[in-house]
Amino acid sequence: CGQSDPPCDFVQVAPSPDRNRLIAIRTTPGAAEGSSALYFMDLSRSVETIIFPSRRVLAADYSPDASFVIFSAIAAQTTQEDLFYSQPNGTAEENLTQSLTVQERNPRIDPFARTVAFERLDESGVSRIYLYSNTALTSGPATGPALPDTPYVVGADASPVISPDGLR
Repeated sequence: CGQSDPPCDFVQVAPSPDRNRLIAIRTTPGAAEGSSALYFMDLSRSVETIIFPSRRVLAADYSPDASFVIFSAIAAQTTQEDLFYSQPNGTAEENLTQSLTVQERNPRIDPFARTVAFERLDESGVSRIYLYSNTALTSGPATGPALPDTPYVVGADASPVISPDGLR
């Protein structure tokens, strides 16, 4: 797709534990403005399958046992980001958060697939780190003004990462 006009662009990749497969978020030529599709790629067989072609998928993570993926996307008929579960091939999709006033994004699955850390952005622009489903890990008011051209305010927390041992 890099040869198309306009070319596609990879936004994020999440490899499977065996590193032979991955899910990728990338732009697609001809898609609606702001769209980014979720792809499944089997690197060992050079196979690429588009899972969700016309959605705005923003972040994704592969489970440690390669049995499922968690991703954030704009929910249908809304402008809010929610967390979704699906099999790596896109089947069994389920909206996990279904929020109307907050946005959940940037999910990260712990190494034992017991929980997911994610960013939760409220309507005031304050973002905090949560554990699924509704346990806040960070708290307190943001400490400054809105950051230009972003949905964030100074002091907000974003983009969690779980340690390899799953303890932090």
